[in-house]
Amino acid sequence: MSQLVVFVRHGESISNVRNILSDHKDKYSLTRSGVSQAKKTAKELLKLKFDAIFSSPVLRARQTAAIISNEVSLDVTLDKRLWERHQYNFNESDPHGGLYKFIPGARFESTKSVFERTKDFIDSRNEHSFIAVAHKVQQECIAQEIYGFDDITGFPFKPAYASMTIVEKTSRKMKIIASGFPELPDSVMNRIPQKFRA
Repeated sequence: MSQLVVFVRHGESISNVRNILSDHKDKYSLTRSGVSQAKKTAKELLKLKFDAIFSSPVLRARQTAAIISNEVSLDVTLDKRLWERHQYNFNESDPHGGLYKFIPGARFESTKSVFERTKDFIDSRNEHSFIAVAHKVQQECIAQEIYGFDDITGFPFKPAYASMTIVEKTSRKMKIIASGFPELPDSVMNRIPQKFRA
């Protein structure tokens, strides 16, 4: 059996605009642009069929998931495994363009750890197709694992706000169909098995 998993990054949030690293659950909401981005992605997702929608419990993801939920007519289930990367002593700090990852003594959750909990989430699901609204780190860690990147070589992949990474999972492996797409053009749709298309 194959499964289709569509990871959606949350829309732009206040923490993004203010350039703040944060894994707080309830602190930063979506901006107006973020709401618009989520609505656009929600419309695109109508091109596919889904059995369920899951979300990170972090506010910006929950708000994005609620917008998508209204469009695809599915209830949202929260899952802690989709949480933002745990920032520890970098929480509420400036990300310095990502250079914080290379500061000696930096303490934050590793990409490997995020991948392990993300994979555990995927492996625990038995739906044929589902949406997972989370953060850019989930899309990054999946791309890094599948393509053999690490925190340095995988660094250029920056999924846009409310963009999608589409994964087909079989019993043996995960395959990325498309990464970082805010829309589903024909070039992407043609790569998605017919049984998952609306």
